[in-house]
Amino acid sequence: MPRKHRFFISHIYNFVFKKPTKAAFNEYRKQKIFQALKQAYPQLGLSDEILSSHAAMLEAFVTDENLSDVVAKQSPYLSALQSANDKRVSEATAKVKGESQKALDEAVKNAIEEERKRVSEDKNKEPDFLTAFRKEMEQKDAQTKAERDELTEQIRQLIASGKKQEDSIKALKDENEAMKLEKSRVERESMILDTAKSLGIPQWRIDEGFSIDSSLDSEGIKSTLSKVASNIKTAGLQGNGGRFLGDDVVSKEDIDALADSILK
Repeated sequence: MPRKHRFFISHIYNFVFKKPTKAAFNEYRKQKIFQALKQAYPQLGLSDEILSSHAAMLEAFVTDENLSDVVAKQSPYLSALQSANDKRVSEATAKVKGESQKALDEAVKNAIEEERKRVSEDKNKEPDFLTAFRKEMEQKDAQTKAERDELTEQIRQLIASGKKQEDSIKALKDENEAMKLEKSRVERESMILDTAKSLGIPQWRIDEGFSIDSSLDSEGIKSTLSKVASNIKTAGLQGNGGRFLGDDVVSKEDIDALADSILK
């Protein structure tokens, strides 16, 4: 297994199975960025040292969520870096033209080292592309917050509207129940009045009203009123004027019956 693969796997193992230190976590994240850059820009031919230095510079700004976006936006910067390297190599090549291959290799090495030092010196300085990317993320966050606040307000209004509709429906239901109860009361009183009249109960007794249990049905009401009618007939009274029941001419038997009922 290549050494770089063993190094990367070792970092993953330490990160997953051991409690990582801050330094270990930063190194793991740096390696993750480095590998992403290496896979994305093999055509530039940049050395591992340069890509690693660039990964270290990006480390403070990269998360798992924005890694792909940040790597994708490195193309202009890394292309410019490649051109600068090519230029330095060309200048070094021209300068040492005619010298030995060893001198040429040394010049190339020095050019690469010079670029590495420059990248290292600029590590704490935020590049323009990172500044633009950070501002873009801040604008997206602000837009997302505004959209979330708007959605929250719409939900609140819908809830308030639903509460009003619920109250209106309840009021209609209550009104409907009240109307049903009133209709039932009127129908019950009408039925009691019709039953009393059909049983021959006089108007003066009807006007006094009846004490009838609300739980009684029509048969129970009729039974109760029948007892009232029977009592009135037994007492022999028709009206509050003191007239006797029956025809206008009262028989001796009616008078005797009335007297007996009073004396009992």
